[in-house]
Amino acid sequence: MTTCLIVDDDKKILEYVSNYIRREGLETITQSSAEDALSYLESNQVDIAIVDIMMGGMSGFELCKILKEDYNMPVIMLTARDALSDKEQAYLTGTDDYVTKPFEVKELIFRTPIVKL
Repeated sequence: MTTCLIVDDDKKILEYVSNYIRREGLETITQSSAEDALSYLESNQVDIAIVDIMMGGMSGFELCKILKEDYNMPVIMLTARDALSDKEQAYLTGTDDYVTKPFEVKELIFRTPIVKL
């Protein structure tokens, strides 16, 4: 089964995205910080990550870079930051797609490689 890691410090976003992705037949793991996500990945494998940029502690940019370099997984940024400079930084750190909040969760699904795994 395909596993999607969702990292966001907003518990409502975690629940909303996780519930929808599970209805698509995927397993979801939710973490509220980049540090918690990396701890989880030390002993578990996931297939794709959806990551917020603005979190306490390590940013989503930093997490994305680690996920791409160390785990070679697809990463989708899901964020309220819509400035071109933020998008540029995200793509330079390796993100595969960039979705801004507010968003339609169905759009998030069809814009990502999740459905192709």
